[in-house]
Order: sequence, then C-alpha cells, then structure tokens
Amino acid sequence: MLELKRPLWILFAYLLFLTSYYVDTSLTPNSGSRVCASLSLLKNQSFAIDEYKDYTQDKSFVQGHFYSDKAPLPSILFWGVEAVMERVAPASNLKVLFDRGLGIGGWLFASLPLAVFGVLLFIQGMSLGWILTAIFGTFLWIYAGTFFGHVFAGFLVVLSHRQWFKHQRPFWGGLFLGAAFLSEFPTALAGPAMVAMYAFSSRDSWFLRSRSIARFTLGFLVVGAWVLYYNQQITGSPWTMVYSFVADAQFSQMQDHLGFNLPQWASIWGLLFSQARGLFVFAPVFLLVWMKGGEWFKGYRSLYGFIPSSLSFFAASLLLFSSYYMWNGGWAYGPRHLIPAVMLLLYEGAPVFAKSRIDSPMLKRAVWFFFLLGFVPAFAAKLTVKYMLPDLYAYPISDFILPAFVDGRWNADGLPSIWFGLSPRISAGVFVAIAAPLAAFTFKVLKSYRR
Repeated sequence: MLELKRPLWILFAYLLFLTSYYVDTSLTPNSGSRVCASLSLLKNQSFAIDEYKDYTQDKSFVQGHFYSDKAPLPSILFWGVEAVMERVAPASNLKVLFDRGLGIGGWLFASLPLAVFGVLLFIQGMSLGWILTAIFGTFLWIYAGTFFGHVFAGFLVVLSHRQWFKHQRPFWGGLFLGAAFLSEFPTALAGPAMVAMYAFSSRDSWFLRSRSIARFTLGFLVVGAWVLYYNQQITGSPWTMVYSFVADAQFSQMQDHLGFNLPQWASIWGLLFSQARGLFVFAPVFLLVWMKGGEWFKGYRSLYGFIPSSLSFFAASLLLFSSYYMWNGGWAYGPRHLIPAVMLLLYEGAPVFAKSRIDSPMLKRAVWFFFLLGFVPAFAAKLTVKYMLPDLYAYPISDFILPAFVDGRWNADGLPSIWFGLSPRISAGVFVAIAAPLAAFTFKVLKSYRR
C-alpha cells in the first residue's frame, strides 16, 4: 500500500488546496444527472429519476420511467455520502440538496482524486514543476470540483495500472478497472492495452503470464459485469444500455449504435490540434512531449519493453471518440472524453519525464513556459465560464473566455465567495496570494525529500 511520509502529506495538502479552491455548483445536465440519480436512490430507493427529471437533459426514458444516462458508479457511491449527510445535517429544501450534491460530489470525484494523482506522479519521479504543469497547466484542472465521471474514472485506471504493474496484484488491477468502467464505460479500452503490454513485456513464463492475465480479467468481471444486472433491471436486457434510450431529441443519434460510427479524420484533427478542443491547445505541455517524442519514446521502451499501455489506450480512445457524433464533448473545456487516457499517459510517462534532464536550464524554462501557456487560459476559465464552453465556438479561448475575463463576468464559485460572500475578484486574489508562497514552500520541502 501507499506509505505517505510527511513531505508527501505536505504535497497532498498543497495540491488539494489548488484543486478544491474552486467548486462547481452550477446545475448543468451532466453533473445534475448524477445528482438526480443519487437523490432518487436516497429518497425512493430507485434508479428512476421521475421526480427530478426536469433538472437535467441527460436522461433516458425506458419503459415509462426516466433514468440518468450516465455510468452508475459515481451516483451509487454518492448515494451513501448523501445518506450520511442527511442523517447528520438534513437539507432544508431541494435547492440545498442539489447545491450540496454538486459541490461535494465535485470535490469527492474530481478534486480529491486529482490531488492524490499528483502525489502518485511525484512518487513516479515527477518534480513539482512537472506536476503543476501536468495538472494545472492543462484542461484537467478545469474539471476539479465538477461532478463529472472522467477524472474519477481516470484515477481508477491509474490505480489499476499501479496495482498490476507496480504491486503485482492483477486481480486488484482488474477490480479497479472494473470500477473505472462503471464510472465511464469507454475506460474498458484500457484493459486490452494493459494486457497487451504485460503479455509482450513480461519475462514471466507463458503459464505465469496466462495466470496473471486471467486474474486481471476475473477482477474486472467481478465489478464490471454488474452493469449487466443494472441493464437488465432497467431495460429488460443485460446487453441493452440505458444510454440507448436518451429522452432529449437533440441527442437522438445516441439511439443508433450509441452514437458511434467510423473514425473521422476531421474529428481526430479536432481532438488533437483544433483551437476548439485540441489536446495540444488545452494541454500545451504535450507540445513539448511531441517535440521530444523520439527521445522519450525510447525511454518508454526501455522502461516497459513494449509500446506502453498508455499510448495504446490513448490511441484507442482517440479513434473511439473521433467516431462519436459529438466528438467535441458538447459544452466542454478541451477534449474532456480523453481525460482518463491523458491521466494514464502522464502517470506511465512520469519516470520518463523524471529522467529527461530536468536540471537543464533550457528544459526548466520550457516546462514553466508551457505551464503558463496552459495555466493562464485555464485560470481565466475557472474565474468565468468554468468548463461550460459552447461547442459553436471555433476559438473559445479568444472568443469566449478572455472577453468574459476582461469584462469582469466572473463567477462566485471560489470558496471565500461561497463561505464569506467575498467578491470573485477578492477570492481570486486570495487564491494567488496563498498559492504562490505555498508553492515555494512545497518546492523547498520536496527538494530536501528527494535528497
């Protein structure tokens, strides 16, 4: 198990401060759908959200009832949290229930996992500069505090990889991947990627490799196969997804092959390079990875002996979502569907980054340049629109985020604004005033720890 020493606790506390300072209590379709399912489980002991159907567009209509169309695990887990909170401090009305559900759900399923993920990157060899760039200089940070399933699923994929390849516990690796699958269904693609890497890179005998893969598969099925029961109870067939019965007419394409077709080159370009949703625009540090790709890929190969599972998982995810009718993720900051693949890429690549001569003055400057290049628009989005970028903008950063920032159309989702009624500007100033000196302190602590 992970043993944390005092410097790692300091790192965790600092990262948790950064990921938790801004929360998202806006009742939007995606996060609202998860809260609706949790509330229905709490109040009615049912997945049917008929009572709350008007609070979200992301729903399905099956056999006379409405259901959330999201993967169920986050809502099920949050049901338990809601039950405890209702026992300790009952909500006075439905608005309080939703606000609390959105805020605490976002913290539990995005802020907390991202902070722990940062600690795991450090243990893997990343410096604090790399960690800040990887999380807060990319679109990952935007989803901290938002009750989506992507970050939580990505975190579970990372834990799955860690259990199998670091701790040699393939069964536990399968359990975590099964949980990731129940949080975001496409993360199942990580399974074949990890199996392939293990099968071709392990020096174990054929018998031991087969046994390890079987244990991993069994662990996945123990958790992941629960979706068959879930489908059966709602749709009447274990193989028919609730997702196939979306109720809103604008999402009707999901009813045909779940909205998937063949990969499109235009969508691949859009997910990688477009200013609307491109990975290299909303996570610019990957431009540095691209420029040093040959050198770092050799580092991957020397570490893993085969194409790393993260690259296979990323490629498979890219092809899958390029075939999706809504490849841009709808209202989103960056390619949100790729979050789990990006998190595994960062985790599996951390030892490579650690060996990339970070002490080189040129590379140090490059890392901080790409941090600022990603952090500035992300911070502007945090203060204004959050992740809610309409998909009709070809240049959302320049056309939507920066004008809102300059015009002072800032949201009040910073904790000082929520708790003490401070203005969004003062709240942002407090964030910078605390985050900057704490960064210097954390750098000093971790530097002595590395020695």
